[in-house]
Amino acid sequence: MVSAIHAAVAGLGLALLPRILIERELLGGQLMRVGNYSAINAEKTYFLYPEQKREWTPLVTFATWLDAEIALYRNQRDRADDERPIAGIA
Repeated sequence: MVSAIHAAVAGLGLALLPRILIERELLGGQLMRVGNYSAINAEKTYFLYPEQKREWTPLVTFATWLDAEIALYRNQRDRADDERPIAGIA
């Protein structure tokens, strides 16, 4: 996916990517959303690696960071959903 992000930033085409991976590029204006498309997901993320790497420091560091980023994203999304008015209720 990283190469898809780099290709899109370089202007080589479009990419369909999870928003969490491109927040920085969206905020910095390097990428923009085309249309109002989104995919429904079951909020499942699978981070896979060989078992023998389970305690490898770089992997543990990345997994810890990824967990924190996903939690932050979900909290921000849920707060935004809570703040939206319900249609027909003022």
